[in-house]
Amino acid sequence: DEEEEEEEEEDYDDIAANPSGSPWYATTPTLQNVRKKALREDSSIAETVQNAMNRTWTLTWHPIDQRPTGEEKKTKMTLLKSLNTCSPIIMEGSNSSPRCIRLWFERGNRIRGNNIVEPKLMWRDAYHPELTSHRKLNESTTNGPQQICLLSICRILEVKDSIDRTKYPFAKKSCSFLIRTCDDDEFLFEAPTENERDELIYLWKLVVARLASQAVVGDGDKMVGEFFVPSHLGVP
Repeated sequence: DEEEEEEEEEDYDDIAANPSGSPWYATTPTLQNVRKKALREDSSIAETVQNAMNRTWTLTWHPIDQRPTGEEKKTKMTLLKSLNTCSPIIMEGSNSSPRCIRLWFERGNRIRGNNIVEPKLMWRDAYHPELTSHRKLNESTTNGPQQICLLSICRILEVKDSIDRTKYPFAKKSCSFLIRTCDDDEFLFEAPTENERDELIYLWKLVVARLASQAVVGDGDKMVGEFFVPSHLGVP
């Protein structure tokens, strides 16, 4: 009797573990099914990355205040006076003001054989107050857009802790995020809403991670196909 009860308990355990009643080998995913699922997921990720590569965003960039202070400022002011000039950057601090920017991913390019231009994150001012008030273009227009090489990006982080107000006095914490590079550079951007910030962080991480993984494993064909300008449109 005890043996029969033990066998019944084992049967119940088997049914609980596999309610369909199919043998274990029928429910275990085969290597072929795993590969099919991986291909579907890879195709979905690739599509999401390409959508991000073809988008632009309007954000607020909070540059770090790089105005000279103390003795450095006195030295530069003395030099400027001796040249009978005045620097608007030092006097007005316009380089540290928050800026409305248009930002996008710039695809890489292959030029002159094996030389390449890396894919980048680029942005320029979306609003040009100097064009109206002083009838001249902003620096981002005359000197080219700001840029970060995608492969130099180490971290993309939402701002969870308190913001360093000595660096970013006007940033809204709930909508802001940081980009840190391997060169120890730091960039703080602010999205219009918290949800847009979270979506943007997800997309940008996905883009950087996919490019980096392809570079590490040496998948040159995929990397060129997804992150570079097509060869017939590139620079000869």
